[in-house]
Amino acid sequence: MYEIWTYAVTAGAEKVYYAVWGGGVLEYDVKTGRWKDYNDPDGETEVVVLKDQGLIHEITTSVSWAEKDHVLWVATYFGASRYDGRYWKNFLDKDSGLPSNFLNQVKAVDGTRAWFATDKGLAYYDGANWAVYRPSLDTHAPEMTVRDAQGAITHVPTTTAPAHNYILGLDFDGDDLWVATAHGLSHGIRIKKKEAGR
Repeated sequence: MYEIWTYAVTAGAEKVYYAVWGGGVLEYDVKTGRWKDYNDPDGETEVVVLKDQGLIHEITTSVSWAEKDHVLWVATYFGASRYDGRYWKNFLDKDSGLPSNFLNQVKAVDGTRAWFATDKGLAYYDGANWAVYRPSLDTHAPEMTVRDAQGAITHVPTTTAPAHNYILGLDFDGDDLWVATAHGLSHGIRIKKKEAGR
């Protein structure tokens, strides 16, 4: 480790991953006892030159391992990354539904879906579509937006939102979502779509 600030850790049966602020991601192989590091391949601190070629940035703030699917999610102060053991996929606010590139945490649901704590709201990605929940940055009224796979944005009427748009962290248990914000703790319950005919 050339940086010692470790912001997060996530563990599976065979691998342990560390988010090292300014040092990328460290992987520890439990069976072999060996370490491997993942770093930004272009080495640029302010821009992404080589998109989807590796970890999006060295300043990592969170890691979340989806054990069943063997997929690693990474949050940074410059966007997010997803790694399936072979290919990297990077997410930026300009080409995804992330409301900001400044991420405090990522929490995997599985290898396709994840939640993101950003400085401009709580984001959810289902593998194709994005949803953002927050108080409006202008009016502070509860706001929900959905961005589909083609980039079309829809505003969804809502009466609730997290207590603040600056999201520090989150966790979930089933359909219960707990969100730490700059103005206290918020609790949400996921409402599932009704099946046709019900």
